[in-house]
Amino acid sequence: MLILGVAFTSLIWYGFIFEERKLANNEFDSRTENLVDSVVNRLSHHEQVLMGAKGLFLSSEEVTYDEWKEFITSQDIRQRFPGIQGVGYIESVTSDLQKTELKNKMESYGIEDFSIHPEGIRDEYYPVIYLHPMDVRNQKALGYDVYTQETRREAVDLSATTGQTTITGKIILVQEDESLGKIQNGFLMLMPIYENESQTSDPKGFVYAVFRMDDFIYGLFDLGEFENLNMKIYDVQQSEDNLFFNAHASTNSLISNEFSAISRATLDNRDWLFTFEGTSLYSTSYALPILIPIVGYSFSFLLFYLFSLSQKTLDLKRRELEAIKVSKAQDKVIEQQNQALLKFTDQNDNICVCSIDIVDSTKITAKLSDAQTSRLYGKFLNFAAGIIESYRGVVVKNVGDAILFYFECPKTYRKSEFIRVLDCCMDLIEQQDELNQRLKESELPSLDYRISATYGSVMIAKILKFGTPDIFGSTVNQTFKINRLAKKNGLVVSDLLYEKVKTTSEYNFVEVDKAIPKEFGYSVYHVSKNTSN
Repeated sequence: MLILGVAFTSLIWYGFIFEERKLANNEFDSRTENLVDSVVNRLSHHEQVLMGAKGLFLSSEEVTYDEWKEFITSQDIRQRFPGIQGVGYIESVTSDLQKTELKNKMESYGIEDFSIHPEGIRDEYYPVIYLHPMDVRNQKALGYDVYTQETRREAVDLSATTGQTTITGKIILVQEDESLGKIQNGFLMLMPIYENESQTSDPKGFVYAVFRMDDFIYGLFDLGEFENLNMKIYDVQQSEDNLFFNAHASTNSLISNEFSAISRATLDNRDWLFTFEGTSLYSTSYALPILIPIVGYSFSFLLFYLFSLSQKTLDLKRRELEAIKVSKAQDKVIEQQNQALLKFTDQNDNICVCSIDIVDSTKITAKLSDAQTSRLYGKFLNFAAGIIESYRGVVVKNVGDAILFYFECPKTYRKSEFIRVLDCCMDLIEQQDELNQRLKESELPSLDYRISATYGSVMIAKILKFGTPDIFGSTVNQTFKINRLAKKNGLVVSDLLYEKVKTTSEYNFVEVDKAIPKEFGYSVYHVSKNTSN
């Protein structure tokens, strides 16, 4: 008793600590996944402003500077799309004549001294000609040839080749200036515009959005989100040169690395790598890990002491009880002999009750002769009974075209005993093909069936002379009632049985929506095997 008590307490103690750790880790993983999803979804949302800008170009022969300014102003970029520094248009220029025409056009819009920079003679240019809102930062980017910088050039070529929205790698924006504040990493989101949607020629330009990385992230999340969590974002791969964003770059706070996670997301032809370190927000109990061993070990020693003191008294009581049992057994034999043919011996017990019911049996047997119907039911019942008995189940009887059977559950309520019930029911479903093959060989129609399982108190009765078992009670009624809720060749279980097995990783459970009226007071669950194990 002492050894078992200490061992059981230690097992509970370890299990509690392990489960608390698991729950905390699950919370951490869920929170980091939500952060990644939020970044991906926000970029997808911001892409919509480029779709609108592209539509403006496709619906107009020429978009003027004032039209562009009016469109961007109407979009209310800073409020509706936080994190975007500006939205602009990059035009493709491939000749000196086009450069001259572009300069004249910009000057006609009132932009004096417009020029493409950096200076130099190149085969093609991709200057920024529109960019709004036109603040102090964005003014510096007007006329900048994005094709002169390698990272931007790679994105332009990829977007032109694929015809898809493309994000650049990590860059320092032309807009960055130490006099205006901290230098941030940035990136561009490019969307090509063609003369027509057939995309048979090179794009005439790109609408694009400008992002300052810190502004983009902190426009999406509150600072409190990173109080006990550090998120880093890398461009393509994890290295110091590719570090895009560090939530704690400007602070000296130490973040615990109790938990960590890595996630990769593909965003418009670009891979971002997210890394996380921190603690879980799951609230763990500090008292229980201490109380469990104290109470458990103390109780074990107390039981050991009391058991030692009372051993002699128990021996005397045992002898008295044995004498009483012998006397009662003699009285029972006499009573059984007198009532063997007339009465039942009843007992209430908690067991798992199951039923397997043929689908559309009336339609199937309507086309068969009496002899064929008898053979059909015989093969079905024998086939099912063989599987049930192999799992130590007890076949009670067949009710019409259904079989009623049950499994005894030990007083220890071990989860494995309840899993055995599910294993048996699943085996019946998985061997359906074998049953139908036997029916086919006997020139009989194939069968589908539904299986239901419940757990609860029943009355088990036996006719004393013959020893034939039968069961009665509300649990049996519930088994037949919920059977109709099962899918064809599927299994449903009651809520009491679900509570016994819900923590197993071998099976998945899905609650049947509005299947049983609330006044009945119980829920029903579909069961399926977990194929990921």
